[in-house]
Amino acid sequence: MPKAISGAVITKTMYVHAMDYYDHGVALFDQDMSKNNAMGLDYLCLGPVEITFKIPEFGDLTDKKVEILKDQITKMNAEHYVKVQNIEDQIQRLLCIGHDPDPLPFDDDLPF
Repeated sequence: MPKAISGAVITKTMYVHAMDYYDHGVALFDQDMSKNNAMGLDYLCLGPVEITFKIPEFGDLTDKKVEILKDQITKMNAEHYVKVQNIEDQIQRLLCIGHDPDPLPFDDDLPF
């Protein structure tokens, strides 16, 4: 994101639509989707709303992105660990197949 808009306050018109297959039955779009039925979906526009928000400062965005990337690394490491453990388990199961433990000594072979 350009540093020029960092910290800027933006107001945007969004259109609220009733939708059966979205959370809470509504969805926001930047245009009236009831006039654009190219996807074959039934959009019922409930009307426009003005949304005002402040773009976070550039440094805050950088910190947030670093946090997201570190979270991705943590998740990937956890997934990798589970996969490695599954492979290790398979190896151990294969090594157990056909392993004949030493036969137990007969009573008369015991030294006592």
